[in-house]
Amino acid sequence: MNEENFRLYVDREISHYRTMEEAKEAAKLFMPKKAELRIEILMEIDISEADWWAYNYETKEWEPS
Repeated sequence: MNEENFRLYVDREISHYRTMEEAKEAAKLFMPKKAELRIEILMEIDISEADWWAYNYETKEWEPS
């Protein structure tokens, strides 16, 4: 079974990926346009972990959102 546990939002478009790394790699294609980028983790995680991540263009890093 191929579970896609990571959802990438690029502005209003949505796509799914198996890993966070795959989602981040796909997001790189949209960075030159400075699109709004967010990744949602769909699988169950620890309550202390962030389930949403957004790309910050100023720091050039993914940050909990």
